[in-house]
Amino acid sequence: MLSKELAMLADFIGLLFWLVFMPANIQAGSSIPKNMIGEWKALNSDCEDGGLLIISETSLISGSSAFLMKHSYIISDSVSQSGSISLKLFDYKISNDGISFSKISESDDSVRVDVFLDKDILVLLFWKGDYRPYEYQIPVAYIRKEKSATEVYRPTIRSIFYLPVGYAGYALVALDQHHGEPAEYDGEGRRILHMPESGLLLTHSEPMPLAMAKREFAFYFNDSDGKISVSLPLLPNSCITLFKNQNFTNEQIQEYGYDPDQIYVYYYRYNPGRENINKLFGQEIKGQVFWFRVDTLWNLLKFGEMIPGRIERD
Repeated sequence: MLSKELAMLADFIGLLFWLVFMPANIQAGSSIPKNMIGEWKALNSDCEDGGLLIISETSLISGSSAFLMKHSYIISDSVSQSGSISLKLFDYKISNDGISFSKISESDDSVRVDVFLDKDILVLLFWKGDYRPYEYQIPVAYIRKEKSATEVYRPTIRSIFYLPVGYAGYALVALDQHHGEPAEYDGEGRRILHMPESGLLLTHSEPMPLAMAKREFAFYFNDSDGKISVSLPLLPNSCITLFKNQNFTNEQIQEYGYDPDQIYVYYYRYNPGRENINKLFGQEIKGQVFWFRVDTLWNLLKFGEMIPGRIERD
C-alpha cells in the first residue's frame, strides 16, 4: 500500500508544491523545502537533551537521545490556511539507541503535522490521529542545531493569563467559542485572559499554537482589585520528563535551578481528551482546548496531567 501510494504521488508532488507554495528554493519533485532539511534542537529547553529533530527528504526523526521516533512522510493533500506546509506522517518506528528502529504501527496509520518556518525557527504542530482529525495535539518549536536561542530569538509575550490568587490545579481554555468571553487585548496587542475560580474558560480568542510552542504565554496571580500581581514561572515539559524518568532527588532538581516547593505553570499541549473536556464544561465543546496546570513542582511530578480532579498542594 505504501509503495503504491508513493508511486501515485511521485509524479505530481513537485507540481503541487510549486502551485500551492511557490518557494524559490524548491526543485521540482522534491518533498520538502531545502531550508527545512537538516538538524534542529528544541528552542526552549532548560534541561539537557530536551529535544531534537532531523528532517530529510524522506523522513522525520524527533525526540531525544533516549527516545527517538522516526516517521516517513508525504506532502498532505490538505492545504493549511495558515501558510504552513502540511505533512502526512506514517510508518512509525521507535529507537532507544539512536541507531536502530523497530516498527510499532501499520504504515497506513497517519498523523498530520503542519510545519511553519520563520528564518531559523521551525515549529511542528502535531494533530491528533485520523479519527480526531480536527484537534491539535502538541506544538513544538526548534532552532537550527548550530544556532543558539539568543542568536535567533528574542522572547516576546503574546498572551497573558490572570489567575485568582492561590489558584492550584488544572485549567482548560476552550478557544474560538462563539458564546464565550469576548477577546481582550492590552495596549501592546497582547491577548488577555482572566481565568475564573473554576479553571474553566470559554472565550472567543484564537488558539495561537505558534506562540504556545515558543512559550510566549505569561501567567500571573492577580486579585480582583489588581493590587496583587505575582508572576508565575514556567516549567518546560522536557524538565518534567527528565526529572521523572531519571527519578531525580530534590538536590538534583535544585542543581537545574528548580525548587520542588515552588509553584510553576506547566503547559505543552491541547485537547487532553474530548470526553473529559465535555464532561467538565457540561456541554459539547468543539474546536481547540488549551490545557495547563498550576502547582508545586513536587505535585506536578506526582500527579502530572491528572484530569479531572484538582489536587490540593501539600
